[in-house]
Amino acid sequence: MATRYMRAVHYRDCVFQDVYYACVNAYQGQIYDRCEFHGSGAPTALILAQASEGWVIARSCVFDGTGVSTTAIRVNAWCHGVIAENCTFYDFSGAAIDCETQLVVHNCIFKDCGYAFDVASPLTAAYVESDYNCFHGCTHIATVNGSDYTTLASWQALVDADSASPDANSLTDDPLLTDAANDDFSLMATSPCRYTGRGSGAVT
Repeated sequence: MATRYMRAVHYRDCVFQDVYYACVNAYQGQIYDRCEFHGSGAPTALILAQASEGWVIARSCVFDGTGVSTTAIRVNAWCHGVIAENCTFYDFSGAAIDCETQLVVHNCIFKDCGYAFDVASPLTAAYVESDYNCFHGCTHIATVNGSDYTTLASWQALVDADSASPDANSLTDDPLLTDAANDDFSLMATSPCRYTGRGSGAVT
């Protein structure tokens, strides 16, 4: 475990290598900007919020599960939720994001994960805002309250507490990462994720 804080933490431009846990139980929230996380080979979550009352926010981060780490971000019902924007989640054996509360995900790539999302509550009782993402090579898009949604179409057919459906503008094409196996997560020039994200000219 890299850190265990009782207050809010904010990391910028950090690399967490061979991580067991990057941060645990920062009660006022955790923010990560332009960080990289590389799993240790242990079946763990790279970021864990078990008793945090704030948000876990990840922006322009890379999460590399190395094929063994179970989860990138895991939060329980004490946490307000997860916000992930412009992130890449690669090679997790379980759910990239395991969230019991609110989930906001835009412009993210989920490549070779067991699940992109594990949502504990029925979607009709949850707040899920997810769109302009890319899901490729994932065994399932999501599991919701114990039910698996293997295809993007089945996930899009659900309706959340705001009567909205998730990921209406998302893709299942290969994102064409340059060389993810050797930690180059940049997009090739022909990647379908270029200039297709949420926002003006956003590059996922």
